[in-house]
Amino acid sequence: HQAWLTSHEKIKIQLNEVKKILKHKGSHIVNTGSPHYVKIVDNISDLNVKKEGSEIRYLKDFIPEGINVNFLQKKNNSNFLIRTYERGVEDETLACGTGAVAAAIVMHNIGETLGNTNLEIDTLGGSLKVDFDFDNSIYKNIFLEGPAKFVFSGTYKL
Repeated sequence: HQAWLTSHEKIKIQLNEVKKILKHKGSHIVNTGSPHYVKIVDNISDLNVKKEGSEIRYLKDFIPEGINVNFLQKKNNSNFLIRTYERGVEDETLACGTGAVAAAIVMHNIGETLGNTNLEIDTLGGSLKVDFDFDNSIYKNIFLEGPAKFVFSGTYKL
Protein backbone atom coordinates (compact mmCIF):
# COMPACT_ATOMS: atom_id res chain seq x y z
CA HIS A 1 0.00 0.00 0.00
CA GLN A 2 1.10 3.57 -0.58
CA ALA A 3 0.65 6.14 2.18
CA TRP A 4 0.81 9.92 2.56
CA LEU A 5 0.88 12.24 5.54
CA THR A 6 -1.97 14.68 4.80
CA SER A 7 -1.69 16.79 7.97
CA HIS A 8 0.03 16.67 11.33
CA GLU A 9 -1.92 13.61 12.53
CA LYS A 10 -3.72 12.32 9.41
CA ILE A 11 -2.61 9.57 7.08
CA LYS A 12 -4.03 8.66 3.67
CA ILE A 13 -3.47 5.14 2.35
CA GLN A 14 -4.23 3.68 -1.06
CA LEU A 15 -5.37 0.06 -0.99
CA ASN A 16 -5.42 -2.59 -3.70
CA GLU A 17 -8.42 -3.20 -5.96
CA VAL A 18 -11.31 -5.34 -4.74
CA LYS A 19 -12.77 -7.59 -7.41
CA LYS A 20 -14.76 -10.06 -5.35
CA ILE A 21 -17.38 -9.88 -2.59
CA LEU A 22 -18.65 -13.18 -1.25
CA LYS A 23 -21.86 -13.88 0.64
CA HIS A 24 -21.88 -16.00 3.78
CA LYS A 25 -24.99 -16.71 5.85
CA GLY A 26 -26.58 -13.30 5.16
CA SER A 27 -23.31 -11.39 5.61
CA HIS A 28 -20.42 -10.54 3.30
CA ILE A 29 -16.72 -11.38 2.98
CA VAL A 30 -14.23 -8.97 1.42
CA ASN A 31 -10.44 -9.13 1.28
CA THR A 32 -8.99 -5.62 1.50
CA GLY A 33 -5.48 -6.76 2.35
CA SER A 34 -6.79 -9.10 5.01
CA PRO A 35 -10.06 -11.02 5.04
CA HIS A 36 -13.09 -9.31 6.60
CA TYR A 37 -16.53 -10.61 7.48
CA VAL A 38 -19.07 -7.75 7.41
CA LYS A 39 -22.31 -8.24 9.33
CA ILE A 40 -25.01 -5.57 9.37
CA VAL A 41 -26.70 -5.05 12.74
CA ASP A 42 -29.53 -2.87 14.05
CA ASN A 43 -28.11 -1.74 17.39
CA ILE A 44 -24.33 -1.74 17.41
CA SER A 45 -23.99 -0.22 20.88
CA ASP A 46 -25.64 -3.23 22.58
CA LEU A 47 -23.43 -5.77 20.83
CA ASN A 48 -20.98 -8.05 22.67
CA VAL A 49 -18.28 -7.76 20.00
CA LYS A 50 -15.79 -10.09 21.67
CA LYS A 51 -18.32 -12.92 22.10
CA GLU A 52 -20.09 -12.64 18.74
CA GLY A 53 -16.93 -11.77 16.83
CA SER A 54 -14.98 -14.74 18.18
CA GLU A 55 -17.85 -17.10 17.32
CA ILE A 56 -17.68 -16.00 13.67
CA ARG A 57 -13.87 -15.76 13.57
CA TYR A 58 -13.54 -19.42 14.62
CA LEU A 59 -16.24 -20.90 12.34
CA LYS A 60 -14.97 -24.01 10.56
CA ASP A 61 -15.45 -22.17 7.24
CA PHE A 62 -12.53 -19.87 8.14
CA ILE A 63 -10.12 -22.35 9.75
CA PRO A 64 -7.12 -22.28 10.00
CA GLU A 65 -6.41 -18.59 9.24
CA GLY A 66 -9.56 -17.10 10.75
CA ILE A 67 -11.20 -13.86 9.69
CA ASN A 68 -11.66 -10.33 11.03
CA VAL A 69 -15.27 -9.58 11.93
CA ASN A 70 -16.89 -6.18 11.40
CA PHE A 71 -20.31 -5.24 12.74
CA LEU A 72 -21.88 -2.34 10.88
CA GLN A 73 -24.85 -0.04 11.45
CA LYS A 74 -26.10 2.53 8.95
CA LYS A 75 -26.52 6.14 10.13
CA ASN A 76 -27.29 7.57 6.68
CA ASN A 77 -26.33 7.05 3.03
CA SER A 78 -22.74 8.20 3.57
CA ASN A 79 -22.06 7.50 7.25
CA PHE A 80 -21.83 4.19 9.11
CA LEU A 81 -20.88 2.96 12.59
CA ILE A 82 -18.47 0.03 12.86
CA ARG A 83 -17.09 -2.17 15.62
CA THR A 84 -14.40 -4.75 14.86
CA TYR A 85 -13.23 -8.05 16.32
CA GLU A 86 -9.70 -8.51 15.03
CA ARG A 87 -8.00 -11.85 14.61
CA GLY A 88 -4.56 -11.94 16.21
CA VAL A 89 -5.74 -9.43 18.81
CA GLU A 90 -8.64 -11.81 19.60
CA ASP A 91 -10.74 -8.96 20.92
CA GLU A 92 -12.42 -5.75 19.87
CA THR A 93 -10.08 -3.04 18.56
CA LEU A 94 -10.65 0.71 18.54
CA ALA A 95 -10.30 0.89 14.75
CA CYS A 96 -9.38 -1.25 11.76
CA GLY A 97 -8.61 0.51 8.49
CA THR A 98 -8.98 -2.47 6.18
CA GLY A 99 -12.22 -3.31 8.01
CA ALA A 100 -13.58 0.20 7.44
CA VAL A 101 -12.79 -0.14 3.74
CA ALA A 102 -14.44 -3.59 3.60
CA ALA A 103 -17.55 -2.17 5.28
CA ALA A 104 -17.74 0.80 2.88
CA ILE A 105 -17.42 -1.46 -0.15
CA VAL A 106 -20.09 -3.87 1.12
CA MET A 107 -22.54 -1.06 1.84
CA HIS A 108 -22.00 0.38 -1.64
CA ASN A 109 -22.30 -3.06 -3.20
CA ILE A 110 -25.68 -3.78 -1.58
CA GLY A 111 -27.05 -0.31 -2.44
CA GLU A 112 -27.05 1.21 1.07
CA THR A 113 -25.02 4.27 -0.03
CA LEU A 114 -27.33 5.25 -2.92
CA GLY A 115 -24.23 5.39 -5.11
CA ASN A 116 -22.09 7.50 -2.77
CA THR A 117 -18.42 6.51 -3.00
CA ASN A 118 -17.08 9.00 -0.44
CA LEU A 119 -18.08 7.53 2.91
CA GLU A 120 -17.44 8.15 6.61
CA ILE A 121 -16.96 5.16 8.90
CA ASP A 122 -17.15 5.95 12.63
CA THR A 123 -15.03 3.67 14.84
CA LEU A 124 -14.54 3.73 18.62
CA GLY A 125 -11.13 5.28 17.90
CA GLY A 126 -12.35 8.04 15.58
CA SER A 127 -13.79 8.75 12.18
CA LEU A 128 -12.29 7.29 9.00
CA LYS A 129 -12.95 8.41 5.43
CA VAL A 130 -13.15 5.89 2.62
CA ASP A 131 -13.26 6.93 -1.02
CA PHE A 132 -13.20 4.71 -4.11
CA ASP A 133 -14.16 4.37 -7.75
CA PHE A 134 -16.52 1.65 -8.93
CA ASP A 135 -16.10 0.57 -12.51
CA ASN A 136 -17.20 -2.60 -14.23
CA SER A 137 -17.78 -4.51 -10.96
CA ILE A 138 -14.30 -3.58 -9.66
CA TYR A 139 -13.56 -1.29 -6.72
CA LYS A 140 -10.40 0.68 -7.48
CA ASN A 141 -8.60 3.87 -6.51
CA ILE A 142 -9.50 2.95 -2.93
CA PHE A 143 -8.32 5.48 -0.35
CA LEU A 144 -8.55 5.41 3.44
CA GLU A 145 -7.88 8.55 5.48
CA GLY A 146 -7.87 9.03 9.20
CA PRO A 147 -5.96 9.93 12.33
CA ALA A 148 -2.71 8.24 13.28
CA LYS A 149 -1.44 8.82 16.79
CA PHE A 150 1.49 7.43 18.74
CA VAL A 151 -0.08 5.47 21.60
CA PHE A 152 2.60 3.18 23.02
CA SER A 153 6.31 2.77 23.49
CA GLY A 154 8.18 -0.12 25.02
CA THR A 155 11.58 -1.72 25.39
CA TYR A 156 12.39 -5.37 25.03
CA LYS A 157 15.70 -6.80 26.28
CA LEU A 158 17.13 -9.95 24.77
